Amino acid sequence: MNFDFLKPLTMIRPFYVFCNDAEEYAVSKPDISCASARKAIEYIVRLMYTAAIQTEANQLTVYDMLCSPDFVIYLDDRALLNSIHFIRKKGNIAVHQGGLTEQDALEVVEQLHFVAGEVCIFLG
Repeated sequence: MNFDFLKPLTMIRPFYVFCNDAEEYAVSKPDISCASARKAIEYIVRLMYTAAIQTEANQLTVYDMLCSPDFVIYLDDRALLNSIHFIRKKGNIAVHQGGLTEQDALEVVEQLHFVAGEVCIFLG
């Protein structure tokens, strides 16, 4: 599987599980795949936000965190932010409306793979 490089990183195990689920269901259950991808970015954004801003993000939405000027400066990566927003939007459609296609899910998984790689680089 394409996300197996995350498997040894036990400190972000939920991220791996969500990414793996997104990939596993992309063809057979696109809405579940995109919802899992959304969960993955929610997990990792919350983790990174808390580390960067040094405050709990329990009351904030992922959108709020992604739009925080301090967090945007911390990430300093427009391509990464765009990919996260893409996954968030598709995930919202999957959860609230449904009807996403296999092609939608595959695009989301591709963007999620990019995000996972960038996060690993970012976290060292």
